[in-house]
Amino acid sequence: MCAQYNLGANNGQTIIDCEGTLEDSGKGGNNPGDYGLNNDQTMTVCMPDAEEICIFIDEFNTEEPHDSLTIYTGTDLTGDVLLTLTGIQNASTICFPGEANGGIECFTFHFYSDSAVTRPGFNLHWEATIKQPPPIPPFNITGVDCEEASIVITLPAPILCQYVNAASFNLIGPAAPCIADAIADNCVDGLTTQITLVLCGPITKSGSYGLTFAYTYLDICGKEWPFNAAANFTVNNCPIEASLPPYIYTCGTCVFLDPDVTGGDGNYTYQWAPALEEGATVAQGMACPPKSATYTVTVTDGLGQWDTASVFVEVCPFEVTLPDASFCAGNCLDITALVTGGYAPFTYSWQAADPNAVSNVFINAATNTICVLSPTTITVTVTDAAGNITTATATMTVEKLTASLTGGGGTYCGTPLPIGVVANCGSGNYTYNWSPALIEGSTVASGNIGNLSTPQTYSVTVTDAETNEQVVISGIFVDLCKLQIDIACPSQLCNDTQSIGVNVSGLSGNYSYNWSPALNEGANVQWGTTSVTTATLYSVTVTDNITGEIATDTCTVDVCKLTANLLIPTYLCDELDVATHCLSINLDITGGSPPYNVVWSAPLDTLVGQGPHIVCLTDTTILVNVTITDSKGVTTTDIGKLDPCAFVAFFDGETNLCQNLCTDLTIETFGGTWAYEFTWLPPYDNLVGPGPHQICVTGPTNVQCLVKSGNEIKLVTANIEICPFIADVEIDTVMCPGQSDTLRLYITGGTGPYKIDWDVNGLGNLYNIDEANGIDPNDGYDPKYLVIAPNVASLQTDRFVVFVTDALGLVRTDTVWVNYHPEPGFALTAF
Repeated sequence: MCAQYNLGANNGQTIIDCEGTLEDSGKGGNNPGDYGLNNDQTMTVCMPDAEEICIFIDEFNTEEPHDSLTIYTGTDLTGDVLLTLTGIQNASTICFPGEANGGIECFTFHFYSDSAVTRPGFNLHWEATIKQPPPIPPFNITGVDCEEASIVITLPAPILCQYVNAASFNLIGPAAPCIADAIADNCVDGLTTQITLVLCGPITKSGSYGLTFAYTYLDICGKEWPFNAAANFTVNNCPIEASLPPYIYTCGTCVFLDPDVTGGDGNYTYQWAPALEEGATVAQGMACPPKSATYTVTVTDGLGQWDTASVFVEVCPFEVTLPDASFCAGNCLDITALVTGGYAPFTYSWQAADPNAVSNVFINAATNTICVLSPTTITVTVTDAAGNITTATATMTVEKLTASLTGGGGTYCGTPLPIGVVANCGSGNYTYNWSPALIEGSTVASGNIGNLSTPQTYSVTVTDAETNEQVVISGIFVDLCKLQIDIACPSQLCNDTQSIGVNVSGLSGNYSYNWSPALNEGANVQWGTTSVTTATLYSVTVTDNITGEIATDTCTVDVCKLTANLLIPTYLCDELDVATHCLSINLDITGGSPPYNVVWSAPLDTLVGQGPHIVCLTDTTILVNVTITDSKGVTTTDIGKLDPCAFVAFFDGETNLCQNLCTDLTIETFGGTWAYEFTWLPPYDNLVGPGPHQICVTGPTNVQCLVKSGNEIKLVTANIEICPFIADVEIDTVMCPGQSDTLRLYITGGTGPYKIDWDVNGLGNLYNIDEANGIDPNDGYDPKYLVIAPNVASLQTDRFVVFVTDALGLVRTDTVWVNYHPEPGFALTAF
């Protein structure tokens, strides 16, 4: 919250405050003569490192030109004048650069009043934007030893003590402990440059550590600035420690061993047993044991301290696997030996138990293409880079001739059925014999079954042409299609026509049809339509004209129940009028057996048929009741109603008049009987009907009319109000050299035409501002006079006063002050 200052109470003082409120020496309020007589008071405000300073003139009303407030740069009255205010001033703002941007650090208020005070005084306030202070740069912490459980930090700049807490700090490094507490030491005026950090445990590892923390800086204006900072320190006097993972598993690859060493003085030597591939004294390297082994390293620092670490390296067994395989005689397959363990590269030696059983030549590779003529076994011997050997054996089997069907069997429905036989192994040279023959013949591998009139059982014999080996597949049964039908009909008709028919499947595809009763298209069609008005049982008989088969199916088509639905529109009364209050009603009938007999009940018993019918609203509810009877004597009813609209009457037209004191009024009506009588009350009893009627007044007036609908009468009233008579002059109140603005006059209320008189600085129409003659009344009597700021050596002022006289002799006046400032671009904004 801004501090509040009183120019009387703080006279002669220097204030260091980034924001504050200043009032005159009075007691406040808006009383004439509130501030003191013969005031000669000063107050200086300073704010170091400000980027920008703004002074806000909130209220200013003094006796012009005797009582004035001047604002100077600096700490006394010898500085440059920023602004001088006197008389009545609109709220405004002045902004200027602060010290951080090459501007001012201080400014001084000086208020002067004479011996006669008649005005209430002033209120203003100021605000400053302070430049952000620089953060603490990264720094180093010294003197941190191993096993210490607390750290003392000396900061390059002070921070707020109240924000020092353990949560603001974070320590990182080898096995860094957490921070249990943070204590601000030697706090002075809430600030400190020394902090003690209490750790959750001692530092036990040598190495580099980093500390990050959040802190808050308090600037000269009391603003808090949050920052983050970082520091570093090194611990190098912890005992030496060496570690390796306890266990490593490998299968066919060497492992990389890299011990983790901390502590000591950092000057380490290494001794491995057994030695690594790179040697026994390297810091790290590859271990390639032929079998599982334990590796141990001894690490010694420059102070003679030492430590050991060990790791057990488990090596998987060196093995090879070879899969069994089946062949058609003479065929070839790729066989791969799968090796696990051992050390690459590997050599492969392949051998067949019966060399005459294979036709291929073996090569030194994991995969060989093996071509088998007769059953045998294959052995592979694998040797790794370390000379280790492993073997595996697989069985090679030769398959006999086999055959299998594709397609065949099932039901023949006039469309050929595809069938075939696939032979495997043997010599690959095959002959075929089908019994009975296929459409394509008896010696084909595949073809189609067709032209059947009776069910048949097929067989096929496959013969190896070179070995005479045979395979017989028999019992391939093919049945004939049976005639099948499925009637498709609608379950229900509702005064409409729908499709009806029968789906047929059979052997010949040549059928005749007989419907009972006949469809709309006749009795001998497959598909047609039905339009029955009573529940009907349909039967259809289908005959296969080739085989003589007969099939019958039935279905029942029902008729919708007789229903009736009154269609009465919904309506909003305020959307109806005399011309639209008659509505269309209709009757929707479905189901039953037409034709229909429709009977409307009173008061609508004169209506005939389904409609639509036009019914006019009245001031009572109209009940709608209708009875419908179909040709079978089935009866149904539906009811509804038309609710009346309440009688409403009101005036429509402008009732708030400003310059033109005439208005057009109309009486809007709806509801009731929808017929109306209008009786206007004096002094407007000469008017007839609802209007529009032009009403002219000279002051606030009540216009009244009695409106009758049926037996109901309403009194409607229009209260005509007159706008207050106001004159308002507007222009920018502060201008700098080269700036300009147009003098603007706005008139509301009163009675035109108006007479306009201007006065400048009490000297009459000094600048010949255009007055009533030549000013367009439709343009708001705007004088369109352009005021151009002159070049002045010091602050100068023009006072413009307007006198507006209306046709009734009433006078209104308004005053505006224009201040001409000598400094171009002076940042003062009026509002």
